[in-house]
Amino acid sequence: MRVKLGKFIVLGIVIAISIVFVFLSMNSGSSPFAGRVMGKVNGEPISYSEYSREMNFQLERYKEMMGGNITDEQLKGIRGFLGQQIFNQLVTSKLIVQESNKAGKMPSDEAVRDQIKMFPAFQDDGQFSHLMYQNYLSNSRSSASGFETKIRNDLAAQGWRNYFSQRAYVSKEEVYREYIINEEKRSLFYIVLTPEAVQKDVKVGIQEIKDYLSDESKKRLVMGQFESQKSTLYKDKKFEDVSHEIVKKNLSFEKTKEIQVLIEKLSKKVQKDLTAQKSSHKKVNKLLKKYNLTVQNFDMTQRKVNLPRVGNVKALTKDVFADVAVIDGTQGQKSKVYSVSDFSKSKVIAIVSKIHNADLTALKGEQYNNLLAQLRDQKANGLMGKWLQVLKDNSKIEKSLN
Repeated sequence: MRVKLGKFIVLGIVIAISIVFVFLSMNSGSSPFAGRVMGKVNGEPISYSEYSREMNFQLERYKEMMGGNITDEQLKGIRGFLGQQIFNQLVTSKLIVQESNKAGKMPSDEAVRDQIKMFPAFQDDGQFSHLMYQNYLSNSRSSASGFETKIRNDLAAQGWRNYFSQRAYVSKEEVYREYIINEEKRSLFYIVLTPEAVQKDVKVGIQEIKDYLSDESKKRLVMGQFESQKSTLYKDKKFEDVSHEIVKKNLSFEKTKEIQVLIEKLSKKVQKDLTAQKSSHKKVNKLLKKYNLTVQNFDMTQRKVNLPRVGNVKALTKDVFADVAVIDGTQGQKSKVYSVSDFSKSKVIAIVSKIHNADLTALKGEQYNNLLAQLRDQKANGLMGKWLQVLKDNSKIEKSLN
């Protein structure tokens, strides 16, 4: 069966070739784990060699990403993280091949040959080079049969993706809705008030500082803080010169109720002055100058909701895109105070300063087709995911190292 190569398989194959060969049959007869299995899928074994080759491939990718600067301890942690993920990938691969064989959908030898001839790595002046192919197999200690099996399996997986893509219907209304979600923007003016910002307003008496330092355990803590920043923040300074400063910071953070009251009071002042007009920034910035804070701008879409260094303030996001306006300064509404999260004392004061509606008349031609293809891919992936889950639920999957 000749299967048309899709963008998924191109990406996967190019990555595999450019970094290290993964699933190929390698000369591993000398391995002490030869013959051992990591598990079985409907009685078909997942060999240790398959598992280790994929693990090594993934580790090589991590090494490349980190420029080779990775310790043995880090590699050990990554191995632990990847273990179950790799096993699941191998299970999925086995299930797809098994189902392809049942349905008579395994790619033919001709389709595999044609695909291999398309690899840029095996071409010389635009023509397939058998010598370059053999050199690659030799350099990667791979067999032709192993490589061709991998290509056949990848083509089989792509065949199923194509199958589900043909059954993924996307309406015109869905394309328009996705376009609106992506393109409709709300410009915000906002301020973030954190405990760190207002701590300088927390009053700490000299006697409190002396009492703090009289406690040996707390004094050791302060000395540790000094030592950790001796070469940066406290460079060329003695412990005696900065100990009170460190203690004051520690005590101010401990006074959580006082900090909370300060944030609440300051939030109300900012809320009163912050409007959708840029002219209001001057007054707000003057109020917040001692905290080194200024009014910030952010363009929010339904796909881009995380405020810089804050994240998604869910109540704010809900109000920004509410059907009935809540903080729309363009309609004369006022700014509002939001808690960053249930576990944070930080507050965000925000108002919508401008609304950018999506222009549906601009959605046409290539842009429309690209969005249509994107949504179809998403639906196809969802359908294929459900199909794979049914296969897994009805399969006997064992995991064990014999």
